[in-house]
Amino acid sequence: MVAENLYTPTAFGADITGQVQAGTITSAQMWENFIKSGREFKYAHAQANVTANDGGHNLYDTIKKMSIETDCRLGKIWAEDDFKPPVVWDTTSKTTVDSYFPAIDMSALTDTQVIDSTGSSSGLTSVPFTKIVCPGAVTKLRALKATIRRGKATQKTDFILSTFAVSGGTTATLVFAVDTDTTAILAAFGEDASVAGATADLLTYTPDFMKSWVMNLSSSLITGGTTIPSGDYVMTSVNSGTRTVVFTIPATTNVGATASAASCSFYPHRIVGSTTTARIFASQGRVLQGANDGLLENVSPGRRRGRFQGHRQDLTPDGSNKTLLTATAGTAGYAGGGSFSLQTTSSTGNATNSDTANGTPRIGPETDVRSTTVHYYWGLGALEA
Repeated sequence: MVAENLYTPTAFGADITGQVQAGTITSAQMWENFIKSGREFKYAHAQANVTANDGGHNLYDTIKKMSIETDCRLGKIWAEDDFKPPVVWDTTSKTTVDSYFPAIDMSALTDTQVIDSTGSSSGLTSVPFTKIVCPGAVTKLRALKATIRRGKATQKTDFILSTFAVSGGTTATLVFAVDTDTTAILAAFGEDASVAGATADLLTYTPDFMKSWVMNLSSSLITGGTTIPSGDYVMTSVNSGTRTVVFTIPATTNVGATASAASCSFYPHRIVGSTTTARIFASQGRVLQGANDGLLENVSPGRRRGRFQGHRQDLTPDGSNKTLLTATAGTAGYAGGGSFSLQTTSSTGNATNSDTANGTPRIGPETDVRSTTVHYYWGLGALEA
């Protein structure tokens, strides 16, 4: 697309001169309009981070850049039909006006992608991307909490502790209060950690807490003369049934204050030890799931393993026997007294064969839905060189 030059300076000047001479516009109004237009151009350039030069106001560049950043607004997730690498906005090159693309293909990532708030972006042509710099994305991701019933009046982001203890000087254990929401958030965290530790063939899931959510302790806690400092932690185990999490703390003693109603929250995108980086996760072979289900299992933002509905399967005896248990008359358990014994004839569970009505079963390592394969993108909002 080429921006048209709608007014030459000569034509524009002649038009304004004609209006002044005709009395339809005063010279004062003319200059007021010029000043207002200049302010609007300057504001638009500033918002789009486009630098005007002596060759013109770069109005097309400004409009194009703002349009692309609206399409790729920060935190937006959408689908496209192919891989497209991030492209930074380069003020020194006109070639980026149309190719500019501030977004990350989550379907192409093999693991997590770190986003930085300092330095310069580099190595963006293929995965893994060397460095993506986007301060706005870091701020948003670091602030995003795992939330029960997000958007509803009963939403919950902070979860109250019941007891806490330290063993061996550096191993802390927190026990959360008895609460349905707390059980749900801990179960969701366990699921996310399991996804993080999945093998490539999805046959084995070993929780990987380093690549999952970060727990934030809002206040320092003192127990037995040892302090559990406030801050971000990588958990080493979680049990939603007993509502406990275990993590490692620094070997510090008696600093801080005892919290009367201490609470924890969970930040999926934070990186422990850094305030200038955040991360997003790969989305290979995954579908999007709506949050806020009635069972409180789909907690945003979180990942889940595949599964299928619990069921029972028919058991058919082999041979001519039609019962699996027999009883001897006159023994305990029989109608007249007696005991039961298992038939010696072998019995097997029915295999996943056709039931003649629904076709041949399709099997694999995961339970899948009918789908169309696409690439998921996560919008950065802006991506400067």
